[in-house]
Amino acid sequence: MILGLLLTLGMVLLGIITQVTELSQLLYFVEPGSIMVVLGGSLGSTILSMPFQRFLQAGEILAVAFRPRKQELRAVVDALVAMSETARRDGVLALEPMIPQIRDPYLARGLQLAVDGTDLEAIESTLSSEISQLEARHESGRAFLDLFARYAPAYGMLGTVIGLVLMLAPPEAHAQSANALGAQVHILRGMALALITTFYGLLLANAVALPLADRLAEMTRAETLRMEIVLAGLHAIQSGDNPRVVAQKLRVFLPPTLRN
Repeated sequence: MILGLLLTLGMVLLGIITQVTELSQLLYFVEPGSIMVVLGGSLGSTILSMPFQRFLQAGEILAVAFRPRKQELRAVVDALVAMSETARRDGVLALEPMIPQIRDPYLARGLQLAVDGTDLEAIESTLSSEISQLEARHESGRAFLDLFARYAPAYGMLGTVIGLVLMLAPPEAHAQSANALGAQVHILRGMALALITTFYGLLLANAVALPLADRLAEMTRAETLRMEIVLAGLHAIQSGDNPRVVAQKLRVFLPPTLRN
């Protein structure tokens, strides 16, 4: 994820560098007023658009998008098949000593329910609800990013309007300038604000917010798939299915390259 962000911003910066004659001209793209209009306005409108509690929850979920997490689905399937072999041979209670060693809280909770003799319907209901809650939490993060990406270009256009107003102000507005050069500076600053604010709006929306929203959506799909594999595996174990049948049921969740 960091690599993609660095590549995107790096290529934009490199594209700018190839068009300037002096590196000092890069400072033309640093405009605090534009940053305040786009970043502050977009963030404020995003907060205004969603309940504050959901906004706080979104902040926690956004941290997930920055954490590298590898989904080893084949390892999950192999572990569940091994558990089904133990349960088939020695009974479900034989799985209880394994629970403290399981790192996956979702699998550990489901296995504990099975060991405690919870009926199959209750296990499915409990674990399915947890999947739904995960999707709802992640939806808060995606909604935050989608809203920010929607508002950022709009505030970029607002900054453009502000810059045009400053640039096209009547001559008396520049009367305080000592000479014609001072008036020209005012006009050029307005033009710079008009252009650079749109630049910031488009950059934040398309280089940061939208890619992060798509990444979070993909991570949600991957996490949900893993939980569905666990749920299907526990269902098979609780039903007393043959381990070969369990393996066949679970491998359909895997990409073709991981099924053998």
